[in-house]
Amino acid sequence: MTLTKDDDTPLERAYVHHEARKRAARALMLQERQVTPIMTAQQYKDQERCFLTPDQARYEIKPNVVYKDGKQIKFLLLPKAISATAWLKAHEAAMKAKLQKNSRRAANAQVHGRKLTIGWIDMELPNYSNMRTAPTLEKPELVAALWPLLHDMDTAMDQNIPLYHDFAWNCAMNAIRPEDERDDLSRVKNTPLYQEYLRVKATETPWPPLESLSDEEINKEAASHAQDPYEIVEHLDPWDRTYTIRGTVFSTVEFNHNIIFKSHEDGNNVKGTCVCIATLGSFAGGRLVFPRYGYTAKLENRDLLVCDNNYEQHGNLGPIVGDRFSVVAFLHNSVIGRAPVTE
Repeated sequence: MTLTKDDDTPLERAYVHHEARKRAARALMLQERQVTPIMTAQQYKDQERCFLTPDQARYEIKPNVVYKDGKQIKFLLLPKAISATAWLKAHEAAMKAKLQKNSRRAANAQVHGRKLTIGWIDMELPNYSNMRTAPTLEKPELVAALWPLLHDMDTAMDQNIPLYHDFAWNCAMNAIRPEDERDDLSRVKNTPLYQEYLRVKATETPWPPLESLSDEEINKEAASHAQDPYEIVEHLDPWDRTYTIRGTVFSTVEFNHNIIFKSHEDGNNVKGTCVCIATLGSFAGGRLVFPRYGYTAKLENRDLLVCDNNYEQHGNLGPIVGDRFSVVAFLHNSVIGRAPVTE
């Protein structure tokens, strides 16, 4: 909770100040460590778009330590920050997802690598004007399955690095959608999932009057009814006002399968913001490396890595055995400044 102009009663002010003190105390709980480059500027430049090697993974990122270079967070590993329920829901959806081998989204011509971009982004494509990406429209079941995981990512940052989360939240609240902007969602209704939804919906019993149900009964009733794929996509932002995913600080997700990334900077995220990474699947390999500092992290299931991928080269080590999915959530530059922000 943050202080606003409307918090004008003594009780409200006391509550806000109490919450602020608790958040400040949480920010002091994690150890901080300054990191320094082990590469020269020229070596770092030469590393761009090259595969990384095990000898570049010198130091293990310690859990629950905020690594910084100056004031910028570089990486933070939070073990088991993703709840078992959220992880399992996303994992099951990932294993069911069918990523087309001949898709233009295949990653860097790798035979076994696949990549989907989910959420909001301006692709600047001549024949596609939507801000919601095509995979968002084509795979609403995957979008919905990732929501709890993204919520856990957002919550973990708020709990462990609240000052950074405040900064990221303020950035996200500048991702305002123009009032007259409307995406074409007709593609959703052409999917087999939507046709199956209509078939199931026709056989369902109607909802009883909501006023006669308790909260628990409403949740149970909702779980027994088919989820409308169109509504999943339409309400990607619950406020219908921002380019955020379900009220988190993220606009966009990269959903990767068995990709060995060369060393690269993302470069298109909002300045100062970090990405959140979690892995799904059953696999070996794919260790993440930050060559400038020589640090590396092996992500276990349910772990969360917060890192500066925007202006920091990163890549992962091969080979990958099994099915390794990575969920990379971030705030993309293209969603900022599309509409004026009003007070």
